[in-house]
Amino acid sequence: MEQNFNSKQHPLIRPLLPAYFNCRKEDLKSLKEALNLLNYESISEIGHKLKGSGGTFGFQDLSDIGDKIETAGNQKNKNLAVEYIDLLSEFLTSTSI
Repeated sequence: MEQNFNSKQHPLIRPLLPAYFNCRKEDLKSLKEALNLLNYESISEIGHKLKGSGGTFGFQDLSDIGDKIETAGNQKNKNLAVEYIDLLSEFLTSTSI
């Protein structure tokens, strides 16, 4: 992988980004539902998935947010989960593909 990897310009990844971000928006909905149910296991699992896929697609910020969501789920910390789920929402809204 290149040191300054930019998935938005990578010819193999660029076409996948719209579908990838649609899936992340579905993850956001699932996170909000899990939070309403206080389903910390689901919160942790989705966070773990975000952590892994964010880096794979060249979005380190998304990976970092996923790590924080996973940790909040593991700690069963509702306040942190809310904070980082909101951060994910901001990321998805502000990132152009």
